[in-house]
Amino acid sequence: MTDQFEPIYTLKQAVEKFFPGSFVTVTSLRTEIRKGHLIPRRIAGKFCVTESDMREMMERCLEPAPIKPANRLPGSSQRTSPLSDPAAAQAALKATLQRLGEKRRTERQEEKRRQSEETQRLTKLITPPPTRPRKGPKPSK
Repeated sequence: MTDQFEPIYTLKQAVEKFFPGSFVTVTSLRTEIRKGHLIPRRIAGKFCVTESDMREMMERCLEPAPIKPANRLPGSSQRTSPLSDPAAAQAALKATLQRLGEKRRTERQEEKRRQSEETQRLTKLITPPPTRPRKGPKPSK
């Protein structure tokens, strides 16, 4: 940090100053804050940044992404997969189908239960209450 105060920018102002006409938006800067690449100041509940903050963010973002090694057989250029073995692929497919079948059965049972409850509720609504015999004198003939 310098001895003098640097100008402070809101995220919107920073986008306009440092990325005019670019694909970088306020949302992009908020994402970089969440990732820890941009470290802002919080003044009156608002995120604010300086030119130094923006420079540091750019340096952090220049770090290359880690390269994932490809699944390859030793001494071969052919990629492998955990499911390259037909028996393993078939077992995985069988397990997936079984899981989906159980889920579907459970969903059907749940739907039947809901329909039954709804039918009972509607039946209660449309069924008139039982009538009680009147007390008092019987009508004369």
